[in-house]
Amino acid sequence: MAKRKKRSKARKQQQTQLAKSRKTTISTAEKKKADKVSFKEEYYYVLGDLKRMGVLAAVMFALMIVLAFIL
Repeated sequence: MAKRKKRSKARKQQQTQLAKSRKTTISTAEKKKADKVSFKEEYYYVLGDLKRMGVLAAVMFALMIVLAFIL
């Protein structure tokens, strides 16, 4: 009988902790929605990097095609 009581107490404690953690995650999610970040302003340098990588990839791909015809 003692084990059942311990188990039920442990389950109740786990459930209350889980409920508390759900409340905190909900409140943090609501805060994140309120703080909208402009990614265009925050990561302006990424677009330039992507353009450079695209040009480099295109040049390498063209070089591979040319080498395939030559070799």
